[in-house]
Amino acid sequence: MLNKFRILTLKGIVIASLFSFSVYSQGTITINPRTQRFVNNESTFNRDKYFNIHQLTDLKDADFIQFKNRFDMKPSYRGARILDSPLKNHNKTGNFPQVRRNFSGVRQVENRFASTNPKEFFYKKNADYSKENMTQYIDKLTNYMRDYYRYQEPLVPKYIEPLNEPVIVNNLFVPGGNGLRDRLEVVNTRIFELHRELGKKIHAAPELRNMKVTGFAMAFPAFEAGNFRNWNSTYKRFIDIAGKDVDIFSVHVYDGVGVNNFGGRRSGSNLEAVLDMIETYSSIKLGKVKPIAVTEYGRLMTDQPGFSPGNGVSNYNPLENAQAVRSQMHMSLALMERGEDIEYSIPFTMNKQPPTTTFVKAALWNRVSRNPLRWEYTPRLNFFELWRGVKGKRIEINSTNIDVQTQAFLDNNKLYVVLNNLNDITQTVNLNLVNGANLTSVNVRRLKVFEKKLPEITEVTRTTAPDQFSLVYGESAVITYTFAAPKTFNKKATSTKYYSNKYLQPIRANTANTFTFNNVKTGKGKAKLRLAVGRNLKSSFRPKVAINGTNVVLPKDIIRGDNQSKRREFFGTLEIPFNINLLKAGANNVSVSFPDNLGHISSVILEIETIENVDSNTNVDSIALASFTIPMVSADQYTFDVTYEASEQRDIVVAILEGNTVFKGSGKITVARGSGNKKVTITLPTALPPGKNYIVRAMIREKDGDFSTNKDLSQVTDVEVISNTLSTIDFNLDKENTFYVYPNPVTNELNISLEGRWSISSVSGRKVLQGDQQTVDVTALSKGIYFLKLDTNVVKFIKE
Repeated sequence: MLNKFRILTLKGIVIASLFSFSVYSQGTITINPRTQRFVNNESTFNRDKYFNIHQLTDLKDADFIQFKNRFDMKPSYRGARILDSPLKNHNKTGNFPQVRRNFSGVRQVENRFASTNPKEFFYKKNADYSKENMTQYIDKLTNYMRDYYRYQEPLVPKYIEPLNEPVIVNNLFVPGGNGLRDRLEVVNTRIFELHRELGKKIHAAPELRNMKVTGFAMAFPAFEAGNFRNWNSTYKRFIDIAGKDVDIFSVHVYDGVGVNNFGGRRSGSNLEAVLDMIETYSSIKLGKVKPIAVTEYGRLMTDQPGFSPGNGVSNYNPLENAQAVRSQMHMSLALMERGEDIEYSIPFTMNKQPPTTTFVKAALWNRVSRNPLRWEYTPRLNFFELWRGVKGKRIEINSTNIDVQTQAFLDNNKLYVVLNNLNDITQTVNLNLVNGANLTSVNVRRLKVFEKKLPEITEVTRTTAPDQFSLVYGESAVITYTFAAPKTFNKKATSTKYYSNKYLQPIRANTANTFTFNNVKTGKGKAKLRLAVGRNLKSSFRPKVAINGTNVVLPKDIIRGDNQSKRREFFGTLEIPFNINLLKAGANNVSVSFPDNLGHISSVILEIETIENVDSNTNVDSIALASFTIPMVSADQYTFDVTYEASEQRDIVVAILEGNTVFKGSGKITVARGSGNKKVTITLPTALPPGKNYIVRAMIREKDGDFSTNKDLSQVTDVEVISNTLSTIDFNLDKENTFYVYPNPVTNELNISLEGRWSISSVSGRKVLQGDQQTVDVTALSKGIYFLKLDTNVVKFIKE
């Protein structure tokens, strides 16, 4: 039940506490909805990549169907990852069954991951796998897996991740004793050889051309451990052995107890350094950066007192379950910022789990009764609830506060701005909305995840944009700006990363390490150095940086998130902005030095975002009524205000309709390329008869196009106006008893601009809904025309 977790909807009411701000500001966030942003080549927000649950679920499960419908998931979606790999089909003998040839041709794939427990690979009990010759076994195994997927498996996974977190349990496959470290590294090598050979077999099978081999699902990537010995024996070795033959690198990252030394966080600079190091070595070793899949992420949760698997004690505590939502928000924004460098991400949120199971602490549903069988959402729902409805194309957004993460997307006339606070204290930022003309409303949805009480989601709609915004630790917000007309792009921002020709360089006091970046393309925009280091916590984190010989002035804070004080040592990315004019086309040199000894520079990445003008209106035309009025100029003339974006010289046509088909005359003006606001006057043969319902429709079309044909280039949603008199009808929030509804036509949720008791009736007069909330779920209504009555006024809307 949603209200158990304090999801509060406050449409149309500005609550003072939600917009109380500190007297000082900690940076500025600048939002420009007319500049489309590309991270590498990715701009469109891909929900399938970021919003997943870990386990597969029955497609017929009613709760799961409702969940998918609410959060815009495909009907065929079953979940993102399960341990169902055919690797385990050997029945502990090393021999595999005969593959049944049920399918042929190129196999279609399901957008999920398949994996299995590493014990299924190292299946012999008490064996010393550092001494086993596994060559023939790996060959037999990978042949079987290839043939099973191309001939027998009915639902082929798009991604095969052969083993789940194999390296952290490698000590199970060798006995202890002398030379243990070397023998464990032999076991690691066998794991990586499995990935290499499977990659070769899958890629050689034309039937499996849609399948991708992923690995190696590394958990707890403490690359810096042992002076980066952990890196050399794990991920570096994996890329050296299997990097060429796998498609995607995968990793698991968690905040919380039991990881990150003393319960610290990966969220923030540590996560950035882990992924930066993998990308950099991929670039150096393979000549390209292979994408990364984060197949588990969030926060590790503790078991409840007295619980152990199978003892019947409940392991469900909603407060403990909720803590991961904060980490999931932190990490999801960081992953989104990487664009196409991230192939897939799976927050570790499970499906339905009974309360006495291990993973109910990470479940999306908890069973609350057996008879009747009833499940209830856990606080994990909040992660999906905050992101509900967000879509569109990336737009330019800049934050001068490194601890306030941002993302922004434009969809038609709606701008979604997502904020998240990584800092332990409240952050207050200025909000600078550029090109914000014709704003009609602002909706603010906020998620607070507390340490000692259940999360809260609150929502408020206001008519003006906030100038400042405060976020407590771990708080996230989605601000939805709605404009009278769609915004179009007139600039393009392209974010590109350049990788150095070397990495993992030792730090010596006052000695410069120089890194070269080749084939750099410059321009107008901004630049940042991503300098990842592993150092003692007492070391300096204020390097001297020079770009092509010119020293860079460092801002006060260059560490995203916390300072890693709960870790044994620091491993994180220092983010250093600098003037893009210091760069030149082609080769660039960056020198870095620290005032003290010890540690390593693990990676250096040059990140550039260039801004260029584009043909803002190419194939883009939009129009909307700029105000909800019917001014009557004379007995037979009516004037309408319209706002528009035109790609070329266009005609704007406004017509009055009775019903959906009868035109009561139309007015036309011609506008030049660009944007603006104009008045259009309609002259009718006679005045509109009073007491009838009318629709006003605005269109933009090719100049001199026939209004009666289908040459319209763009047509906005009908703007409904219901007239009971011939006087001006002004739908203005400042006037009492006047209102409007949006969007119109509507698919799922209808918003009402004013408070009050309302009722919805069909065209036949039958009352179908009534209530007093300002957001109405109309999903159950059939398609057609409906009338919403509030007090004595009526508004007509269309249900699609």
